[in-house]
Amino acid sequence: MQSVGGALILFCAVGSAWLLCRAERRRLTALEEALEIVRYARRKIELFSTPVAALFASDAPRLPKTLLDALRTQPLGEALAPLVHALGEDGEILGRFAAGLGDGYLTDALALCADTEAALAARYAYVEKAYPARRKLCAALPLLTAFAVLLYFV
Repeated sequence: MQSVGGALILFCAVGSAWLLCRAERRRLTALEEALEIVRYARRKIELFSTPVAALFASDAPRLPKTLLDALRTQPLGEALAPLVHALGEDGEILGRFAAGLGDGYLTDALALCADTEAALAARYAYVEKAYPARRKLCAALPLLTAFAVLLYFV
């Protein structure tokens, strides 16, 4: 019976380690997508003076198809809501971008894009640099906790 309990504890630890590593990778991917959205919007506004409603009417090859479809059919804030949620604490940056885009003149939109791009790029650089260490931590911490629990009860 103890071996079944120990195996169950180890199984749960491996599963939670896998989920934590996956969440860290998903956060990095979400930051990449958010950065690409802001860069794409800035280029379209800067080069073609495209209105906000028509920003994502043409293809954006680096954006996922589901996100691009949402950006075409929904208002910007609603379309970016899942991405804002996936970003966690960094979602506030993208949320301000979605709320503020289209509320002013062309120069205001370009300044908002530049500020958002700089903030997201800084966060992306930080998360990307910390990713290998965080991945090791996310993998090791649940396993070490499980071994500690097993040692305590054995």
